Amino acid sequence: MKKFLTITLLTLVMMVFVACGGSSKKEKTDPTDEPTSEEPTNQAEEPSENPSEPTADEEDDGCTGISVDWSQLTMYQSNFFYLGEDPAVYLEFYQNENYTVSAGTYDLGTEDNTNYKTCSECVRYLTDYVEATDTENGHYNHIYFQKSGTLTIDGVDDNGNIKGTIAAKLIEVTIDPDEFTSTPVEGGACFKIESATFDSGWEEPCVPQCDGKQCGNDGCGGSCGTCKGQACSADFQCVPFDCKDIEFEDEAFELTGSTSYSATPLTTLGSPELEDSLQLRFYNEGIEKGTIDLGSEVNSNYKDCTECFLLLEDIDEDGYPSKIFFQESGELVFEDVKEDTYESKGHASLRLIEVEINSSDYSSIPVAGGKCYNVTNITWDTICVPQCDGKQCGSDGCGGTCGICDGQACSADFQCVPFNCDKIDVSEFELTEEEDWFGGISYYYDAYATGKGIGSESIPDLLEIAFIADELEKGTVTLTGDTENIGDAYVILYEDYDTENYEIGKYYFQESGTLDFTEVKAGTFESKGTGSFRLIEVDDNFFAAAGGKCYEFENISWNTIK
Repeated sequence: MKKFLTITLLTLVMMVFVACGGSSKKEKTDPTDEPTSEEPTNQAEEPSENPSEPTADEEDDGCTGISVDWSQLTMYQSNFFYLGEDPAVYLEFYQNENYTVSAGTYDLGTEDNTNYKTCSECVRYLTDYVEATDTENGHYNHIYFQKSGTLTIDGVDDNGNIKGTIAAKLIEVTIDPDEFTSTPVEGGACFKIESATFDSGWEEPCVPQCDGKQCGNDGCGGSCGTCKGQACSADFQCVPFDCKDIEFEDEAFELTGSTSYSATPLTTLGSPELEDSLQLRFYNEGIEKGTIDLGSEVNSNYKDCTECFLLLEDIDEDGYPSKIFFQESGELVFEDVKEDTYESKGHASLRLIEVEINSSDYSSIPVAGGKCYNVTNITWDTICVPQCDGKQCGSDGCGGTCGICDGQACSADFQCVPFNCDKIDVSEFELTEEEDWFGGISYYYDAYATGKGIGSESIPDLLEIAFIADELEKGTVTLTGDTENIGDAYVILYEDYDTENYEIGKYYFQESGTLDFTEVKAGTFESKGTGSFRLIEVDDNFFAAAGGKCYEFENISWNTIK
């Protein structure tokens, strides 16, 4: 769905039917394996020597009755329910492409349901768990799958939890790890679940309560009605508005993100110790000169709005407000707009009412008896004007550059001057190979400093040689500072690469140099070679930082061929 509200804001203890590895049988691993690290598990450390306690002597059909403790029935990925102990029982549902579960009674003995490959309602019983070793995954030695029986789902709640009953005969099978076809084991044992009731945490569906209400929350996250042009009183009736005016400084709005503005009211709205913020967020394809009706059908609810005002009152240290206000009506005027950006000049007048934001669909519901604010006139001018007077290079203050010094450095006073670079001893670096899926890069090689940092002595640095080409070839790659035409590879140095706090001190990008690939393993990015290059400090837009540092790497070598 559209918006994430960043207001900087059974167990089957049971029958565990763990679907190993995903939401589709074809994506599973060996069905006898233990659950992967991505799946929840409470696997017992010591497998039971006698995993199942018969409820009675073996019956005439040769099957042993078993009793399953359903008290820990849990849900995984909304369609698998399992208990990760020995024995384990798994309930799996493949009723539709969305892997949701529908209430009803299901015959476990139909032709499709008696094979694990084709079953839509599937029961597996696993025993004799073997712990993982260095060479083998943890797995169960014996698998039992349904031969007949009935599974009844009495209810499915809004969260996908289920309750119901089951009676089933389970026979020993093997399951092909690739095709998932189940094959009965000749002479294998069988077990029987006589009758069991399970519940994974099913909750009674919420019933909206709107009797006598004209507006406000229905108690289930929905609305009992909207008072167009009126407020919702504490007793859920539509009444005239009684709003407080709030004011802002001239041109109070600032562009705080690529598609958002923010401003602080002059008046303290709640606690004087906590900050308030008015935010304008755009969920559209761009802005144009003209007037926007904030009370239009599309803009009257946060769920659908394209130009959206939010007032956040009393924002705590974690970025969460005590109250949220959303536009009820008003006018947003763009007097001027910078093409292909969200930079603009304009003003707005609007009414904001207290709302709750539904966490599921982001709909805004007026709070009965909630507060109301009128913003009489807020103005802004976020159009950035480049400042390049007297500058030969460096940032223009608007994300652009005042010029590039070809073969020279950019001084602190934005003039082109000869380079004065420090030379880097690469003996402290170790080359490794990693995967990277960003920016079209297939693979890259990283070299990590061992502690004698370029910046801080205690924080390592990272040298990244990244490849964009579809494949690597022997020969020389020329490095340039032209970010628009980077070529097949590029080099970045991250100074003070703090992985613990996810922070980077400074960035350095190639200004010139070469990468010489003397040997390449066909069909891979494994290679052997040398490189020499100059890296200069750059800003967030990868333009040379005025007065920035410069480093030269000479004869760095690598060999990643396995």
